[in-house]
Amino acid sequence: MRTSPNGNRRPTRPGWSTTTKPNMRAAARGHLLRSPSRKSSRGMPLSDLSLRFDSIATPILARARSLGRAWLPCTWQSGIRVKPSSSDGKPSMTPRCCTQSGWTRNSPSWCGLANGIVRYPKWPSSRNSWRPVSTMSDVDADTDMVPSVDPLDALTVAGRKVGVPTAGAILIRDGTNVIYEVTDGVVARVGPPGSQLVAARQIQASRWLADAGIPVVRAIDAIDQRTIVGDRPVTWWVQLPDHRHATPAELGAVLRRLHALDVPESPSFPAVDPFEGLRETIDRGTALPEDDRAWLRDLVKRLHREYLAMVPGLSRCVIHGDAWQGNIVVPRAGGAPVLLDLDHVGIGPQEWDLVSLAVDYTDFARIADSDYQAFVDAYGGYDLTAWPGYRTLATIRELRWTAFVLGKAAIDPRASEEVQHRVACLRGEIERPWSWSAF
Repeated sequence: MRTSPNGNRRPTRPGWSTTTKPNMRAAARGHLLRSPSRKSSRGMPLSDLSLRFDSIATPILARARSLGRAWLPCTWQSGIRVKPSSSDGKPSMTPRCCTQSGWTRNSPSWCGLANGIVRYPKWPSSRNSWRPVSTMSDVDADTDMVPSVDPLDALTVAGRKVGVPTAGAILIRDGTNVIYEVTDGVVARVGPPGSQLVAARQIQASRWLADAGIPVVRAIDAIDQRTIVGDRPVTWWVQLPDHRHATPAELGAVLRRLHALDVPESPSFPAVDPFEGLRETIDRGTALPEDDRAWLRDLVKRLHREYLAMVPGLSRCVIHGDAWQGNIVVPRAGGAPVLLDLDHVGIGPQEWDLVSLAVDYTDFARIADSDYQAFVDAYGGYDLTAWPGYRTLATIRELRWTAFVLGKAAIDPRASEEVQHRVACLRGEIERPWSWSAF
């Protein structure tokens, strides 16, 4: 509801507002216009013209009235380019101003479809003068003008900035990073919002490990890394040949070689913190009842105390930080195993890299006895499950797996159900071996 000049209350359709010609000009300059005290030529109060930069085609839901010209809703499909046309044979281009809905004149000459993606509408100086204004590829993506960007749209904008074609990109994985196969042997990783420093760490880790002789996924040197779009970093990588996940023995051998590297005197990587982001994810995880979240907070506190007590006696080496079979792949045509997903590479205890496969063996029965023994042998004979601190590290790893799904639960009903199941397991309500669905 809103109040008209005469004080009456009248309904307002969500996302609609009124504006005038000066307002539209201001919008075309990229301003967020707030003019609550101004009035239009008809005495109508002007509400905010809400400009929200969510994707390449910024949503602008505006209902405009000026000089008696009516505007009608029309629907667009993101990314489609259509040759404009009109009933009188003259080209008329209505700007693409919304990912879901826009407005077009109620006139035969204004029925042309958008032929470009525009950032905001521009007021026409004449009846057939609509033209697309600057595209999102022209936006200075290092600013905060785009607070949250859809991964695919971020990829498209980033590709335009660095000259990498992204049309027909194929989704490889939708996880913490959204990974696409693009073109000419290039793979793009779109990081989550606010992960610019993590993306820089990935590039740094790739180059450092390659120099140290570790087969690792390679960042493309010919492209200026990273490409920032809104609050998302996009990084560019050499596409790997057809490959499979590593066997437990191959995983153990790669970790043994990685952990044997000399730790730089001035560490190139930060200290790995197994609790990084856990508390924040739990606090935001409203898909869980408050009772479960309170229990998880207490669990984090207890595990953190136990971890700090054991840290002084643990080794210190270069670790992957998320070492499981899927993060080490082997080319099917032959060749050495290759290390992937470098988000968490840093300095930490070797036990943190060994615990993921050990948990698969003890708590989920995903690994056969012979395969786990092959892992232990390949690593050099160190069986983590026999170590007194194993249960603490195992629970921390399982808690991180649970928090990952909790982060998806707000938008995915399957994740909401799964995270409740995982919490029930952690609380001891379900006996091991557990069965958790992959996400």
